[in-house]
Amino acid sequence: YTSGKEWRLYMSDNGTVTISAIEGYTISTVKFTYNYSNSGVLLKGTTQIKSGAVDTVNAQYVTYTVGRTGGTKQGQVKVTAIEVVYQAN
Repeated sequence: YTSGKEWRLYMSDNGTVTISAIEGYTISTVKFTYNYSNSGVLLKGTTQIKSGAVDTVNAQYVTYTVGRTGGTKQGQVKVTAIEVVYQAN
């Protein structure tokens, strides 16, 4: 859900973000800017995507989920920006 200028994703709600490219394009890179609570992390598969890091995708679509690095509470990620670079096929 959104809260102010943040888009909040919760591990307990199976929070996911899927980014897709229209026909004729692929996603080149994705960069998330986010804060976290309860040891939350943004994941692509099992790989942690750090805030501000550029993730090389080169695919038609990509899905990110929320996990946690420790503790007993459900991880939370508070996204403040998503930058997607597309490339024509």
